[in-house]
Amino acid sequence: MLYCLIILLSGCNKKQDLLYGDVNVSGQITDIVSGDPIPNAIVKLYKLKQIRNFIGYTSMIDEIIMFDTSDINGNYAISIAADGAVGFELSADPQSDLFVSSDYTVNNSHQRITAVGTHILNQACHRSAYAKITLTNIEPIDTPYFISASSVVDDIVINNYSKDTVMYLKLVGRDTYPNSIRFNKNNNEDNTYQKTVGAWDTISMQFNY
Repeated sequence: MLYCLIILLSGCNKKQDLLYGDVNVSGQITDIVSGDPIPNAIVKLYKLKQIRNFIGYTSMIDEIIMFDTSDINGNYAISIAADGAVGFELSADPQSDLFVSSDYTVNNSHQRITAVGTHILNQACHRSAYAKITLTNIEPIDTPYFISASSVVDDIVINNYSKDTVMYLKLVGRDTYPNSIRFNKNNNEDNTYQKTVGAWDTISMQFNY
């Protein structure tokens, strides 16, 4: 039993083989709701490095090594010469307020490339939803408030503000992904609200201050 335990630990402690050679990655960026291609999306290829821990090695993003922009049909292509990295990760971020990053549509945030060669990695991006936030000053105040509202993908800050207003906060438009909305007034009170929305939904919220 002790011998088997030693073999198991030594296997976890082994550093993965380094990868060398040409890596070619291509794919298409699409709308997860309609399936239509998304043009002008930024595709990022990350280089991974290995960090030693107490049981072995952990792969972490080291740097962004390549960018590409999807064409009118949502297609992209990236080629890179691997110089010893364990692997690569890829994500896409549409240049549009109507969508959120594809980080929210795939497991572990990115698409993982684990071998050298040619890879087809398609990404689907969720459409954004919005919170329509009505800020109401229920009592006249002598000093203005510092107000901020933030979600997973957006952040709005209003400085020196003492009037009623309406703001739209961008959310993750996905039924299974809860949006955590933080609302801070006068820089001394922080309220968190969990809201789940579907793509294209707009939820109404009212905060009194």
